[in-house]
Amino acid sequence: RRLWNFLKNNTAIKFIKNIPKGKLKEQKVNDLFEGWLIDSMNLAKKRGTVMVTDDFRLYRFLKSEAITPFNTWLIIQKIREQGLLDPTMYSKAIGKLAECFYTFVSFSGDDLYVIVAEDDFKLRARSYHLINQIFLPGSDLKSFSTVFLQFISKMWRPGLITEDKIFWTGYITNIYAELVSRATVARTPIQPILETAPYFGGLWAVAIKSATKEELMKLERRLPQILTKPVFIKVKENVTRQISIRLEELNKKK
Repeated sequence: RRLWNFLKNNTAIKFIKNIPKGKLKEQKVNDLFEGWLIDSMNLAKKRGTVMVTDDFRLYRFLKSEAITPFNTWLIIQKIREQGLLDPTMYSKAIGKLAECFYTFVSFSGDDLYVIVAEDDFKLRARSYHLINQIFLPGSDLKSFSTVFLQFISKMWRPGLITEDKIFWTGYITNIYAELVSRATVARTPIQPILETAPYFGGLWAVAIKSATKEELMKLERRLPQILTKPVFIKVKENVTRQISIRLEELNKKK
């Protein structure tokens, strides 16, 4: 009802009554689409306008009909370019797309932090969707790793709950374990994963450097629950050693 009232009362919106009829170039699909959709495509084609859709199969098909497709992601980008969205509003808009399991949503560490904070630092469907896009074919592991490092850096700032800091550090850590596991099962090259090692190491370096003495002690106790995968045997030894070194440094400052 609210949508209908908006459309009906908005003077910038024009209702078109005489919609041109016709067939699509791809004759085989004329019987697959309902009349209203074919009419909409014919209207867009005749008037040379764009057609908005978030169905990516339809998005690709529109190009074959010489119709310019547009989607919500592009609209958000255009609004952002015009300065009508501040960074926080943009991050929340990305969160809305992720909540709908949008096919692929590009995001930064700052975006992920805003979305997670809005969800009370709990793992929800939208943060899960964004992070797990790393498993999509062709994903840029280094790009994701940069985002994860930026996100964890913000998580370990003073003032946040220690349990939340440790949870997200552990969750992102085990994303890397899953990458190795899937590559091993599928027998795909593991080198791209190994190239993310500096980012993975940076993630833990940030946590250890930023943590208080109490947080470090709690993090150390939680390592057996976080670094459970066989691939983390050496990592666990190194992290334990770095935590001990950092604790010694903090003790000397007193």
